[in-house]
Amino acid sequence: MFLATGCSPSESLVADATVDLSRDRISAGSPVDVDIRFNVLETMPVLQEDYHVLLHVLDAEGELLWAIDHQPAIPTSQWQAGQSISYNIREKIPLYPYVGEVTVAIGLYSLATGERLALSGTDLGQKSYVATTFLLDPQDDGERVTYLDGWYQEEFQDDGRNRWRWMGDTAVLGFRNPRGDARLYLELQGRPSLFDRPQRVSLSIEGRAIFEGLLGTEEIIFVETDLSANDFGSTDDVALEIQVDQTFRPDGELVDGGDDRELGIRVFYAYLRVP
Repeated sequence: MFLATGCSPSESLVADATVDLSRDRISAGSPVDVDIRFNVLETMPVLQEDYHVLLHVLDAEGELLWAIDHQPAIPTSQWQAGQSISYNIREKIPLYPYVGEVTVAIGLYSLATGERLALSGTDLGQKSYVATTFLLDPQDDGERVTYLDGWYQEEFQDDGRNRWRWMGDTAVLGFRNPRGDARLYLELQGRPSLFDRPQRVSLSIEGRAIFEGLLGTEEIIFVETDLSANDFGSTDDVALEIQVDQTFRPDGELVDGGDDRELGIRVFYAYLRVP
């Protein structure tokens, strides 16, 4: 249950915080752009520490669904009164069983001590403030992407936040034909430092090229591609082929005890959004 409390009258407010989402109704599994703004107030005390941003997604009862805590674009120790700190992050909505209205709460806290700073706005308790709300819908089966041929077994980090599948030189993703315009989202990572030139990645459907690009960095990148009904063809089920021109064998680099797989890129996320 939400708590309605405020900061102490003598406590200095740091900033007015707002969050804007690219959509106000979002399906589980889909990506959403999150615009975050801190308007620093004249009452802000001097901040000697770099505070972390608390960004929590809460259900209708105020219970935590998931967290998107992160460092702000500009460290808080560099904030100045009257300054506006704006930046964007992209969040992948988890496949959570909850459906309905959710609240996004924002705050600032110390990683070292847990101390939280006072912001302006509606306090839900413990200096966690209402930033925005949206409706969480169940995953649309028409937007579900499945991993077909050419993929290795799913892997994940110990904390479970990041999951991925490696592919070799060719792999296939499958989904239902939307019979209209759609946008394909892919989050992927290559290993261009292992080669003399960047890796080239291409996407095609039934031999029709729909995307081609170079991976010149080992950072995780997000690819967005707009597709039309003609791109998907006439079949009910669509097979999207991913190809990469250079592969490697890790030889124990990624897996203790040796790894003789032929690896090209790893894909963290695939989603087809139908308007």
